Amino acid sequence: MTAWMTAVARGLAAVLAVAWLLHGGLASARAALPTPWAAVGRVDIGGGRFCSGTVIAPSRVLTAAHCLFHPATGRPAAPGEIVFQAGLYRDDAQQRRRPVRVHVPVGYVWSARERLPGLERDVAVLEFAEPIGVPPLALLPAARELPSRLVLARYGRSRPSRARVDFGCVRTGSIGALWRVSCPGEPGNSGAPLLAPGPDGPRLVAVVVAMDTRARSRTIVAVPLDGGRALPPSGAAQALGDSRIQ
Repeated sequence: MTAWMTAVARGLAAVLAVAWLLHGGLASARAALPTPWAAVGRVDIGGGRFCSGTVIAPSRVLTAAHCLFHPATGRPAAPGEIVFQAGLYRDDAQQRRRPVRVHVPVGYVWSARERLPGLERDVAVLEFAEPIGVPPLALLPAARELPSRLVLARYGRSRPSRARVDFGCVRTGSIGALWRVSCPGEPGNSGAPLLAPGPDGPRLVAVVVAMDTRARSRTIVAVPLDGGRALPPSGAAQALGDSRIQ
């Protein structure tokens, strides 16, 4: 093979590798990429329901609070009914853990009627007895400028056991304190992390809590974390069972 043919072949291989990563291969490559993708996992709730979640500290996982309530009865899930599967790909997870406690912000109210302006407190932290064993994702400091394009990593109904990663999400507006984001959503995406890429790795900036059904493509709605100020602090949070139900 001539030198120019070798160069063309190598270039084509590089292009195909990038395309593979961008269109689903990234999920299968996660075993070789322990961070950040291993920190994103699926939160399974008793009864066959699931949402997405993110390791934010050695023994803490962030998700959406409404995921942990039965959608018809509003009954809060007991910690023993919840399983977090870190870096789940098909039947293989890097770690599987059950939380010992679940915290939501003081004043959080679960409602069967999804009202977007009322979802600013729709975040929950799962607390585990021991470290989960995967590197956590750091939060973007509140003072850091937000990049124009964000990354969304999530599990959903169409791919329940393989994370989908979208690299071109754009903030398109606000609903009160919530963000409208351009990437389409589906059931299972709640609790998923919205990430800001950067030279020091991706940083967590928001968590998905709903789909904007008024948008034609059912785009996502997210709670901005404001450098962590939106999270329920350990000493100023309420247990899941203490939340009011409407």
